[in-house]
Amino acid sequence: MIVGIWLGMNSCFPFSWPFPGQERGRDDWALRCSRIVVNRMGEEVVMTVFTGQNIWFQEIAQDSSWYMDRDFHIYYECVPFQVLNGGVDSVVIYSGNAERLSAWSSFEESAEGRHFFKEDAWNVRVWDEEEYTNYEMTFELLPEDIRNRETIEND
Repeated sequence: MIVGIWLGMNSCFPFSWPFPGQERGRDDWALRCSRIVVNRMGEEVVMTVFTGQNIWFQEIAQDSSWYMDRDFHIYYECVPFQVLNGGVDSVVIYSGNAERLSAWSSFEESAEGRHFFKEDAWNVRVWDEEEYTNYEMTFELLPEDIRNRETIEND
């Protein structure tokens, strides 16, 4: 039981990792990532994010930002965009009066046009700071993201 508690505490990294060659600590993070959504749709919207286990609802005022992730640390080699969006199944944008404006599914990331799950639709800023490489990824919700009702109803 004591060993289980000790290993459980180690999973939060307060001590050295017990396996040789894999020491990890809070100061060993390599990447620090932030994922931001900016509302440029000309009205307040509600962004609904569906994951396999949760649903997030976030009101985003006109011309304001929402940090989906702020200073998310990644300590292994990876593509930050894939890690941050890896657990998201779909995103739906609603107007303030609950009208469905847009929807994106991770299963249709190869679809034409701007898409929440396409990395090239995001503005990515990368810079080094001390021991971190910082990734700031910003997705702007634009008026052209509003899709007609017939298209959305068939999603």
